[in-house]
Amino acid sequence: MIKNEELKLIEELGKIRFLDSDKEDDDEMEEEIEEKIERYENILFKLSESKEVSIISKLCSIAEDKATELSAVEYLLKVILKIVRNNDIEQGINQIIEGTLYMVPKARQKAIKLHIWILKDGNLRGKYIDALKNTQYEKKTVIKELLKEIMIMFKDEFNINEILQQI
Repeated sequence: MIKNEELKLIEELGKIRFLDSDKEDDDEMEEEIEEKIERYENILFKLSESKEVSIISKLCSIAEDKATELSAVEYLLKVILKIVRNNDIEQGINQIIEGTLYMVPKARQKAIKLHIWILKDGNLRGKYIDALKNTQYEKKTVIKELLKEIMIMFKDEFNINEILQQI
């Protein structure tokens, strides 16, 4: 079960994810945005130590392709993978699959990036394929579409056709 403190941090991430400023003055605005980026990264660092893999799908829901600070969103994806690697990998992969459903409408490019990173990681790839085999049809359909996009981008680099046949 997710700790109350972690839920509050995730909620705060959701509020500051666009890193917009309410200030009119450019210097004030830049300073406020820098403070928000620093706070965002500090929250992610705290959450990266979590032992609760169920926060992964909630973190996935925060990702946005339209976010103004792309490096912060990439850090979010790296934190997701760190939580997976440091805990139950199978459960973590399942949470990513679940979280991908939240990502696709508003963070499709980030979802693709996350799945590419999984495919590149020898320790995660096999568990990922196994998880996909046992995934519900709806989720599998969404992931298959992402995999097809990855296949277009990277040709045969990840043997996507083989994965698609297995799942």
